[in-house]
Formats: sequence, C-alpha cells, structure tokens
Amino acid sequence: RIKATKVLSLAALMVSGYSKVTIQVSSDAASSHTLLKLREVLHRHPGACPVYLALTIQEHSESIIAVGPELRVLPNTGLVGDIEGVIGKGAVSLQ
Repeated sequence: RIKATKVLSLAALMVSGYSKVTIQVSSDAASSHTLLKLREVLHRHPGACPVYLALTIQEHSESIIAVGPELRVLPNTGLVGDIEGVIGKGAVSLQ
C-alpha cells in the first residue's frame, strides 16, 4: 500500500529541485554565432526554470545576465549535454 501526500509529474519533479540554470561563457567564446546556437538549444528544452549567463570578461570580471522569460528551460541531462555541445564541458550549473 502506497500513500502519497504530493504527486508531481516527472517534468515538475525535474524543475522542483532547481531554481536556476547558469551558463558560464567567456567573452572570447560569446560570438553571435555561438549565442544563436545557444538560443536554439534553450528553445528546444522549454520549461519553467530561469536561465542566467555568467559572462566572464578576460578573467577580470564577471557579469550575470538574466535571459528573457521566453527562454526558460526544463533542466535535465539532455539540456546540459546540448549546452555543453555548444559552449563546452562544465559550462552549465544547475542550482
């Protein structure tokens, strides 16, 4: 016998553990072509989790940029793999 106090869909469960997705991008790697490819990736993984870009400028400073609400995502391994395919391994932080 199973007794549940709360039932969530798998998609809701994936998002419930994370409050944001942060993508580390160096200013050198942030070409318009790369950012357009990143936008396409985010569009392929729609969800409710906000996305932030952590833009590092030649290792001297970092700016955090909130991506618009139309590009919120569902954080999962597919999203991480797709982003890392565009930006590089270790670029994604799920928090």
